Amino acid sequence: MDECWVYLYNPETKEMSKEWKHPSSPPPKKAKVQKSAGKVMLSVFWDSRGVILTNYLLKGETLNSDYYCNLLEKLRDALK
Repeated sequence: MDECWVYLYNPETKEMSKEWKHPSSPPPKKAKVQKSAGKVMLSVFWDSRGVILTNYLLKGETLNSDYYCNLLEKLRDALK
């Protein structure tokens, strides 16, 4: 199992948004983008064959023993 915070939206980097244009053409207009719409905690369970289960902890939810117990029940069901 691994856990990490992931953003709900990853804006393009300057490198990712490059495009070809004719030298005499004006540069394309680009709208400003917000940094992120938020983030969630992603829990991933895997084995040697790949991912078994993914789960997202949303903002405002509590990370406690009840959360982990429910997560382990989901994992058990996924393994059946």
